[in-house]
Amino acid sequence: MNMGMNPARIAPELLKRLADEIPAAVIATDPDGVVELWSRGAVELFGYSAEEAVGRPLAALLPTSEAPGEPRALPSWDEWRRHKGGHVARTSARVTPLEAGGVVTGYLILASAAGAAGAAGAAHPLVREDASRFHGVFDSMSEGVVVQGSDGTIEACNPAAERILGLTAAQMAGRTSVDPRWRAIHEDGSDFPGQDHPAMVTLRTGRPVEGAIMGVHTPDGLLRWISVDTQPVAAEPGMPPSAVVATFTDITEQRRQAGELRQTLGRLERMMRASNDGYWDNDLRTGEVFISPALRGIFGTERSTDRINGMLVDAAHPDDLPALLEDMRRTRGGEKDRIDLELRLRWTDGNWRWVNLRGAVVGHDAAGRPTHVAGVVIDVDERHRLRHALETALAENVALVAKLEKALGKALSGYLPVCAWCKAVRDESGAWVPMDRYVEQHSDALVTHGMCPTCYQREVGELPSGS
Repeated sequence: MNMGMNPARIAPELLKRLADEIPAAVIATDPDGVVELWSRGAVELFGYSAEEAVGRPLAALLPTSEAPGEPRALPSWDEWRRHKGGHVARTSARVTPLEAGGVVTGYLILASAAGAAGAAGAAHPLVREDASRFHGVFDSMSEGVVVQGSDGTIEACNPAAERILGLTAAQMAGRTSVDPRWRAIHEDGSDFPGQDHPAMVTLRTGRPVEGAIMGVHTPDGLLRWISVDTQPVAAEPGMPPSAVVATFTDITEQRRQAGELRQTLGRLERMMRASNDGYWDNDLRTGEVFISPALRGIFGTERSTDRINGMLVDAAHPDDLPALLEDMRRTRGGEKDRIDLELRLRWTDGNWRWVNLRGAVVGHDAAGRPTHVAGVVIDVDERHRLRHALETALAENVALVAKLEKALGKALSGYLPVCAWCKAVRDESGAWVPMDRYVEQHSDALVTHGMCPTCYQREVGELPSGS
């Protein structure tokens, strides 16, 4: 089967990408003939720039020599046309109606010079070089393109379609969407019946399909995810589609990355919920803020778009508010790119709790101004109170140690010169002082006086009672 591409069966949005690559003039109009697309080839052929042509009726822009400016329909032509410079030249054009759902949405015109002036009569086809260029661009597209006939049979495809689907053009030729070998699935993993494929829906309804997500199993066992757009092609306005053009992109890697991101966010959410912490994401340009469920619980709000700055200011302890406002001002002003502050917030139960507010600037505009800040609010109340208790105990220990050191500094040590008769002690100045006075001066001890049992017996003659 010939798998070549017919330009008339390519969806209008693809033609816009290809138009400037084709030497011939490519023109697209709305249903009333008003120009919407004016290619480089049209500029060269007719002299008008795209800015001059777009928005003007084609019939008025390129009048025939017989009736300049007279509006007319858009059949294919081979006739004399007046150009911008005022000269008259013979041009040929092929006009193809574009439609969706049986309604004409515009016209596609491919035009070229018909030969030397005065060579009337012979229509001039599009030159072979134009067709060659057209196919070259088509083959180099990164999107897969498949053309299916009115019965859903694949008639043409490009190399990108072969690469994405894992099939050669010969292997796809003659296949239809209902072929069970596609083994297509929906995003939820359920079967995607062939009659519900985007191309078949378009053939059945005449309406285009945009952004349909399909999972397709390739012959080598891989599951490819594709995003599919379709456009109907009708031979004549008002007729049912005679073909459908499906374009699709491989989104397998994007889905894999999106899945990993969802898993990461899910883990983060569970961790935050378990730790009673919350995270926030603030767009400084719009004021829009995302607040995690845990953080909404902290502030007692059900909304996820409250302004976190306002909530923090309202909930902050008066003693901690100045530091908070200063950090916020410097971050918004670009003086610092990180926030790391411990402060007290009033919880929904009315109690003050210590939190660690952390954030970082994660986006800047072209001038370097912060545009995006994200961060977390971590409940550190128990840790803070424990740290405070430890600091208090440490301070008490330090004071006790100092007192002991002072007492030890006054302790008696070394040799004491004591009188063998009266027991007086010679002090540092050389004076002899009573023993009890010396002890009190050089220690924290207080001396009291009494009589030991031996002295009592010697002086009184009997032992004291209880001795």
